[in-house]
Amino acid sequence: PGEQLKHLRVVRSFLQVHARQHPDTYIPDSATFPKPIPYRHPRLVSAKEMAQVLATARRLPVSHQNPLRPETVRLALILLFCCGLRRGELLRLQWRHFDTRENVLRIDETKFHKSRLVPLSNSLAKELTMYKELRHRRKLAVQPEHYIIWSDNPLTPGRSGAQRDLNAQPVRLPKRLRDQVQPWRTHEIHRAARHIGPLSSTVIHTLDVTGVSPFVRSIVMLKTEPAEGKPRIYAPFLAGVDPESLGRVSIVPGSIVAGSFDLADNGLLVGSDFARGMGLDIGSRVALYSANSVERMEAGIGKTNAEVVLPEDFTVRGIFDVGFPEYNGTIIIASLEDARALLKMPDESAQALQVKLRDPFLAEKVKGELGRVLPKGLTIYTWRNENPAIFEALAAEKNTMFFVLFFIMIVAAFGIVNCQITFVVQKTREIWWWECWGWDWVLARRCWRWLTATRFSFSCAT
Repeated sequence: PGEQLKHLRVVRSFLQVHARQHPDTYIPDSATFPKPIPYRHPRLVSAKEMAQVLATARRLPVSHQNPLRPETVRLALILLFCCGLRRGELLRLQWRHFDTRENVLRIDETKFHKSRLVPLSNSLAKELTMYKELRHRRKLAVQPEHYIIWSDNPLTPGRSGAQRDLNAQPVRLPKRLRDQVQPWRTHEIHRAARHIGPLSSTVIHTLDVTGVSPFVRSIVMLKTEPAEGKPRIYAPFLAGVDPESLGRVSIVPGSIVAGSFDLADNGLLVGSDFARGMGLDIGSRVALYSANSVERMEAGIGKTNAEVVLPEDFTVRGIFDVGFPEYNGTIIIASLEDARALLKMPDESAQALQVKLRDPFLAEKVKGELGRVLPKGLTIYTWRNENPAIFEALAAEKNTMFFVLFFIMIVAAFGIVNCQITFVVQKTREIWWWECWGWDWVLARRCWRWLTATRFSFSCAT
């Protein structure tokens, strides 16, 4: 149903474009399309669950194609869990890819034709070595060009026959766990390992860090699709976020004022000011064009064989209000998966990690710590770097208040001196009487100091 829905939406988008030149074109109602499959939230496979799965793999029956089937499947699951390999990468591993001296696996020509090195722990390297020795004792293939995940029934060139044991069927958990957790597929082991990859793991384990969430951000062109009236066009910032971890670093999930925090199946969240200005409400549909799509359309202007770039349809599922008009009026939020598809980004990729600290005033301290432990070439921005206009305004206000208070103090000082001079002039007769009464100069000076201090205290108080 999910693939059918996707294809029907593409056809409907094409017919909408075709209807601009041919108004009698039939456009199917999206309400008649198959309902989308509910989004199944990913979850991390715990070490305890994985231990029970490995114990179950040990009890698998042997087959005539592979007398080491239990050991092979167990090793495959360990590699998936500990190295974060894709299933195809696992099945293409050969013994020549295992460096016994450096304890490293070399993954050749993986996704997007890239290669990488995967370091192995001592225990995992020992598992591989023991498995290789076991195959050697059984007089099975252990030459450099032979596959690590092996059986005697290869399916296609370049793929090992063990794919029959590691196909797309859900991995079977022990029976007592099946009623407690949802089944997970072998590729979810890879997702779990990538979710706690070295970069995120390094950041989250830094002192004073309380949350980490990946995101992408780009300017897109948005066009409303109202039932009546002319559509409106605007270019907001699209933020692609991970729905599972966004609540650890942002207040957006708790700032929904209408609708719900639902980003599944091309769901969209918009700010209250943006929704008011664009005439959007819950359930409104909008079309989004990426910057790359706009460039392709511009390049095709005037050509007879110009490419028709179809937009991605999104549905407004929620409206948020975080208390900042600039954010509410310029940011729209989609899921990280949908944003990657719109921006044509690779899977499992992100532009940045958003980090939340225990104390925001420790930003510069944590920035220095992360700069020492993270790989070179990464740029770290603090909330002060992200909002320079606010701090420039605060600095200007501070300087202004300093000068205002300085001149107030100067005026107050002149006022006090003026009061003292006036007081002395007015009290000349009293001073003369003191001398007539026979007061010595010391007593007159003490009396004068007391009167002066009283007058000064009263002036300061008022």
